Amino acid sequence: SIKLLCVLVCFLIAFLCNVQSVRYYSHVSFLVSIPIGPCAPGLSPEYVNKAIVRGGQFWSIGLRAFYFSFPLFFWLFGPIPMFICSVVLTILLRFVDSSNEFKHNLQGDEML
Repeated sequence: SIKLLCVLVCFLIAFLCNVQSVRYYSHVSFLVSIPIGPCAPGLSPEYVNKAIVRGGQFWSIGLRAFYFSFPLFFWLFGPIPMFICSVVLTILLRFVDSSNEFKHNLQGDEML
């Protein structure tokens, strides 16, 4: 029952983080359409940027919680499937999370 509870908590965290991400992104969609001026005294580009960054952080945490749920699910079948899934997931995330082309483009733009 501890294994099922861990999987359930992982899915709950992933769901809540994704809901928070959608909340921040929808809030930003309203903020972008409001003109800056006396109508919105507290609205600034920095505030909108913070909301976008928070939405991205929640999305990233939620997605990682979903990724983490795969080894937890395989843990239900024993430690060997969990270990194999963890190794495969680590290798997969190594290629998914890194982008050398993007890094080279940033470095090339900075030199100009």
